[in-house]
Amino acid sequence: MSWIWIRCLIALLPLVWIAGPARAEEAASRAIAKGRWSIAISLPDGGGGSMGLWRMVSDRSNLGATIGVAHTRETITDGPDTARVGMATQFWSVSLEPSIKRYLALREAVSPYLFGGLKGSYGWSNGGGFYFSNSNRFTRSATLRVGLGADWTPLEAISIGAATGILWTESMTSYSEPGAPKRSESQFDTMTTSLTMHLYF
Repeated sequence: MSWIWIRCLIALLPLVWIAGPARAEEAASRAIAKGRWSIAISLPDGGGGSMGLWRMVSDRSNLGATIGVAHTRETITDGPDTARVGMATQFWSVSLEPSIKRYLALREAVSPYLFGGLKGSYGWSNGGGFYFSNSNRFTRSATLRVGLGADWTPLEAISIGAATGILWTESMTSYSEPGAPKRSESQFDTMTTSLTMHLYF
């Protein structure tokens, strides 16, 4: 367990260092200003798959909610072409994550921030299972994320940013058949958020 705490301390060191006396260096950020709304989109190849709506509720605080929807379908066939049989399995998942960014300094190009979010997700699959040939599987999870990040604002209406820090996830998987086993999992680890683009309006 000691390696987990070492990794956590390494991830928190930048937070402790920069969260000391946060300097009020209000250098008129190109995009970030009180009262502005933005649409957040996860960029491809940066962990995409979610989008959200954010609002600057004060000079330094940005509140948002991000939603994610995913669907996969897998078909396996077997046998000769004249008598081929198959089985299809599909999986759906939805998630919602309220989050907050607290900017430590607002600068024209790059603005660092502290980040916190609580993500809840629910997923289900049908058509096949690990223990039963036609089981429905349900997965529920909650993830708490905290960290340090930065937004780059190349234009007045656009910012691109990401964060790093730690996460804690609790999840449970169950099956539809009576007496089927349930599986729970707990994870505590370092994390890196996906690259996210904010479109301000």
